[in-house]
Amino acid sequence: MAAAATPWEAAMWSQHGQTERFIAVRALLGPLLREEDVVFDFGCGTARFSEFLPSSVEYVGFDWSPAMRSRAREDHPDAIVVDTLEGTSTFDHVVAIGPFNLRDGWSVKRTINQVELLWALADMSLTLSLFTGASSPAMLSYSFEDISDMASMLDDRPGVLITNQHLPNDVLVRFVRR
Repeated sequence: MAAAATPWEAAMWSQHGQTERFIAVRALLGPLLREEDVVFDFGCGTARFSEFLPSSVEYVGFDWSPAMRSRAREDHPDAIVVDTLEGTSTFDHVVAIGPFNLRDGWSVKRTINQVELLWALADMSLTLSLFTGASSPAMLSYSFEDISDMASMLDDRPGVLITNQHLPNDVLVRFVRR
């Protein structure tokens, strides 16, 4: 997948759609971001989301594909790209912009479990971009019940914001510690 002509093709998305996701997630983070905060990008792909953050914010990315991590380091040398989540500390903000949308290897139950793990890494907020469109062989679609199940499993009963204003088949979910 990392050898695809463009990073969004590797995930079967369009450049426009991925850019819209990045802009929307950045907008949700905006009121929460402080100078010197650390943003962790789970499923970072090429680490392009780092381009949308202020230079005063530290970016840390992780992708399970070694080829994508290599490409992220090459495409964004100022980004910190980690090879494992083992031994990582917490981050001010955690984002997952689409990795749970690909059916390959994911299920709603597995996503909910992973969201719980990501919440444990987030000191302030966790923001997800999830696909809510019609069933597709390549895409995993989430219902509002699924999203509610995610929220109910998280410790500290976070404040939850759900919006679908950026793309017609996606929803952004932001969990914030109170």
